[in-house]
Amino acid sequence: GPTGRLWATGDGHPGPACNLDGAGPWSAGAGACVSPEGVRDLSGDLWEWVEGPAGPVLRGGGWLPSAGLGRCAARATAPAGARGLAEWGVRCCADL
Repeated sequence: GPTGRLWATGDGHPGPACNLDGAGPWSAGAGACVSPEGVRDLSGDLWEWVEGPAGPVLRGGGWLPSAGLGRCAARATAPAGARGLAEWGVRCCADL
């Protein structure tokens, strides 16, 4: 966001609101993880595949708890050819 906050929802750890506590995957929009701009589910639940400067990376942190994951800056290298992990996904966006 424009203010550089640590998590999508603010500077405090959102915990269960963003499914960062190991509860297992949720359906999109099932939690209360909403940014001040109204964007849902930017952190937690699934690592999201995105295109990075050097190829695909995973961003955001999944539902399995780990210190610091779920932050806007969290990223992991996506192993070449890796598929099918329950905590990996994609975000589909469209203008309404």
